[in-house]
Amino acid sequence: MPQFCLGYDTMSNMPTNDRGFDRYRELAARVGELRPNLIGYENAIGYLAIFDEFVRECERGLAVHTVCDYLLEPGTPRPETTVIERIQELHLSMKLDDDCVHRLHEK
Repeated sequence: MPQFCLGYDTMSNMPTNDRGFDRYRELAARVGELRPNLIGYENAIGYLAIFDEFVRECERGLAVHTVCDYLLEPGTPRPETTVIERIQELHLSMKLDDDCVHRLHEK
């Protein structure tokens, strides 16, 4: 991750203390752990490139949604429950409001 990123998505979300930086670094690591789920099925390379760009640009919410979009593709199998739980935890932590976790459970 580029040094300038330091784990925040925008200047308005920038942490103001070490504890905040630690939380955002931990969040960045959790988003990065989703990357292996973008490997192995149809269109994976395109999604992987988009995910990497969003991570590089500190757009973690968009990176999470890229993983969701990929896992919801008809050509990919239903993800393991642990993967869906990780995605759900990130949605809660990042205050992402959409129905992709629900749709992943239904897949």
